[in-house]
Amino acid sequence: TWEEDEEYFDKEDNENYYNTVTVQKKIYGFIDNLGISILAIEFDDIGEFFNGIAKIKKSKSWGVVNEKGKIIVPVEFNSLEFIDDNKIQAIKYILYKELSSRVCGMYDYSGEVVIPFIYSSIGSYKNGKTIAIDFDGNRGTIDLNGNKLVDETIILNNGIIKEKK
Repeated sequence: TWEEDEEYFDKEDNENYYNTVTVQKKIYGFIDNLGISILAIEFDDIGEFFNGIAKIKKSKSWGVVNEKGKIIVPVEFNSLEFIDDNKIQAIKYILYKELSSRVCGMYDYSGEVVIPFIYSSIGSYKNGKTIAIDFDGNRGTIDLNGNKLVDETIILNNGIIKEKK
């Protein structure tokens, strides 16, 4: 967020009439009620808290902080999404085989990796399952803990997960 301040000088009081614009970048952090820093005042954005955690942004990267000011997801991701009451999907872009590729994984709210960053895509969850695609284009279903599910589901060509009967 950028704040713009303008000062105007009256032509009659100043022979050099001009507008000055001071652009100052807003930065955010946390302090307690005694003014002691809880989270360094260095972030471009801090989202609203949800279940004790909030997204934080520095430059173009996102991370997650808890209410105590501890960064539980490093500020290095292009995108973050709260999946359910205790999972955070994180996406960042990397070079893979000399091409820009996205890498996806998941953290829980304590900051532990629950789905390793070995997938190029993780879909939306339905009934605790999702489609995951690895870097070689292999598709499969995984649960919210990253366990590969083989026999329980069928993946249709359009990417829809269907229960086996």
